[in-house]
Amino acid sequence: MADWTPQSRVEEILFDTINGEPYDGLPQSRIEELLLELKEVIEQGGGTNDYDDLLNQPKINDVTLKGNKSLSDLGIASASALANKVDKVAGKGLSTNDYSNEDKAIVGGVTAALADKVDKVAGKSLSSNDFTDAYKTAIGDNTTAISGIKNGEEINSFGGVESALALKQNATDNSLDTEAKTIVGAINELECDIKLLKGTIYAFHINGAEGDPASKVTYLKDAIGMRPAKMDYTNGVFDYGSWKDAFFMPRPCMVRQNGTVDYYLKEDDYTKKADGTASDVADTAYDGNAMMEWGRNGKKIWMKIEPDSGNANSCTVYIADHRVNATYHDWSFHNCKGVSVDHFYTPIYNGSAVSDGTNNVLRSLSGQYISYSQIASTEITMAGRNNAGSAEIWGTEVYADIVLINMLLTLIGKSTNTQGVFGRGLDDGGENAMKAYVTGALNDKGLFFGYNDRSHGVKVFGMENWWACQWRRYRGHIMVDGVQKVKLTYGTEDGSTAAGYNLTGDDYISVGATPTGTNGQYCDEYEFSPNGAFPKDADNTKATAATHYCDGFLFNNSGAQVPYRGGRSGSGSFCGAWYVALDYDASRSGWSVGAALSCKPLA
Repeated sequence: MADWTPQSRVEEILFDTINGEPYDGLPQSRIEELLLELKEVIEQGGGTNDYDDLLNQPKINDVTLKGNKSLSDLGIASASALANKVDKVAGKGLSTNDYSNEDKAIVGGVTAALADKVDKVAGKSLSSNDFTDAYKTAIGDNTTAISGIKNGEEINSFGGVESALALKQNATDNSLDTEAKTIVGAINELECDIKLLKGTIYAFHINGAEGDPASKVTYLKDAIGMRPAKMDYTNGVFDYGSWKDAFFMPRPCMVRQNGTVDYYLKEDDYTKKADGTASDVADTAYDGNAMMEWGRNGKKIWMKIEPDSGNANSCTVYIADHRVNATYHDWSFHNCKGVSVDHFYTPIYNGSAVSDGTNNVLRSLSGQYISYSQIASTEITMAGRNNAGSAEIWGTEVYADIVLINMLLTLIGKSTNTQGVFGRGLDDGGENAMKAYVTGALNDKGLFFGYNDRSHGVKVFGMENWWACQWRRYRGHIMVDGVQKVKLTYGTEDGSTAAGYNLTGDDYISVGATPTGTNGQYCDEYEFSPNGAFPKDADNTKATAATHYCDGFLFNNSGAQVPYRGGRSGSGSFCGAWYVALDYDASRSGWSVGAALSCKPLA
């Protein structure tokens, strides 16, 4: 270190005390002076004030900051040049392409245009047909409905299809463009397909408080939009409305004693088979009877009667081609074994007494006079003589069939005035007119026909004289001391407690419905229950031949009354499907009361 020369006072002090004179050769007082001097130098900042004396002078761009240096000397651009610089960002650099205002405007226009575009999807393209909210709602409704079908649920409404069809019905062809017509057509096809999947449920509501017989009935479910049927008295033809091909329409046929169909008859000429050859409809030697077969094309008729909540005088009636749920029943299809079979049969004609060589047998044949002056038990015995064995296949008519057919008449006619809609029937002429009537008078009139006069029969669902001409006694309905009772099946599956029908009401189901009002006047009130429809009140101050049920009601609240229905020649406007008499016991006989056949096959 001897060749090093001190450059400052601090260095001189340190040099003197460390490298200069030997430390141990200095007096104590001298050491203290040097230390104090060193302290003062340090406290005052020490070193030199001369920039040139600095050993480690700072540098910029490897240029020592010594003397006067310009920005250019230091390699730094001028201030004006810096204003045109940008901050450096890692991973980015400047481009040689200018981005002008015009370019910006173009990009902005593209952005705006993209707002009106959709993403491209492989295999798909845009359509010129608008998919509106209305179509979306319709498809959504039907998707929900189809999902219900898949899950086995009841389908109550196809709102989208119904709305679309309503629009179609209210619009002319000229108001629909090609696409709209195509969509409506597709909806029609979809509706048909859906109905095949879910089945049909026709329904209507009876408003007990409404007096007008047409307004009294309101179409619901699949009946909505259907046009009611009616007899066209002016032109002498029956107008089926929308009901010509309804699933429940029966077929005329000849049924053997064993309950099997021999062959079908021509609907507009019962003297011929369906193939055009001669039938046995008037042959008393034929082993069977002329009947109407119910259960067309494998479809049974399931019915539900649902009284309004808190008002049993009003109800909703459901008619379905499938069992929607456990509240729907096919009681008419149940035979004496308690089995639901494919068909049941009702009489084409009033019952006639035909001898088998030993006894009179109640038959349903053309060309016969009507049986009369028999008590109820004798009528039942005569009907039973059609049975070849002990099992009851044949018997007199039963309540379950009657209430079903009357509800079907109300459905297709959309009215409780059956005489007005379908024909008055032979409601005049009294005993002479009834005794002169020969069955088969309406053989060539199709399934429905009627007159607006009082001297001809009436035909509904292929059957002559469903009302008027002669009262028809039936089983399964009795009134005991003012309490109405029913039995809907031969067996006990209906809730009754013993098999077989009787004339006392024992083991029947009690429904109450004690009659009120005045015996023999027009019926203004029925009481409804899941077990049927029951006449409740007769009052000419409330009902007439043109209001409410438009038919009469006879009753006696004392004793056991065995009912008969429809009225007789001479009953006039009291006659009709709703006319019921509960005023005599089973012993009544006379020209005005008779019976007709029912058939419930074993298989």
